[in-house]
Amino acid sequence: MKKLKGYPTITDVLGLVLLLALLQGIFGFAFKWIPNQGVVFILGALLSFGIIVYTGWRRTKKPFLKVFPLKPTPLIIYIPIFFIFFGLNIIVSEVDNITRWFFPVPDFLKGLMELYLSSGFLLYFIIGVIAPLTEEYLFRGLVINGFRENYSKTTTIIVSALIFSIMHLNPYQLFAAFTTGVLLAWIVLKTNSLVPCIIIHSFFNLLNDIVGTTFNIKIGGYTAEPLVGLVEFQPLWFDIMGIVLFIGGLFSLIYLFRKLEREGRLNVYSTN
Repeated sequence: MKKLKGYPTITDVLGLVLLLALLQGIFGFAFKWIPNQGVVFILGALLSFGIIVYTGWRRTKKPFLKVFPLKPTPLIIYIPIFFIFFGLNIIVSEVDNITRWFFPVPDFLKGLMELYLSSGFLLYFIIGVIAPLTEEYLFRGLVINGFRENYSKTTTIIVSALIFSIMHLNPYQLFAAFTTGVLLAWIVLKTNSLVPCIIIHSFFNLLNDIVGTTFNIKIGGYTAEPLVGLVEFQPLWFDIMGIVLFIGGLFSLIYLFRKLEREGRLNVYSTN
């Protein structure tokens, strides 16, 4: 049997996720006296993720920037990356519509989402700043750092994405979390940097609001509130656009990565 040499392993990460859920529950209870749920979520996320990331980093016995690399990457890679995640956002939205059509959202989950959405402006700070930073440092930083030393590249990507999706504890987010987890894990292994992952994670989370609120573009089934609103399917042309953007961007990024690797312009993570 192969001896595992890096921290964390799959078992370690499952334990960290359980501890994370416990800490979030404790901090949620500790801050329940605060009337604004957005503030409660921010404090709970920063403290719980902070404790997990810090203790995990100390256990790796490696320099901080080795576990959480923030190296600059060629700006040109962001063009196909944005196309990929714009297309994926459209696809994920329609998958969510189909899922909710066959499996209506239970009332208790609707209530939780409505409470979450009532955070107002803080909601954008949560999904655009807090979530990308905390989740990327944990999963594409600490988790990928350990997995790449213990498992194959494929196992590293798939299992990290699977645990990432399970961590969300929302069956309606499984597809979105898993697909984004796969792509973000692949990108960090190719670039050896959390920078593009944090930026694109924020972009992906805010895209619906950018389209619907900032630009006031109304597209049925896309700019409506997820989970809480009535089920409405997107226009066919919009779904086709999402697929074209995703596939075109993906092939462009694969080509670009290969070109940059040949030129020695990417610091690719070494994997077993």
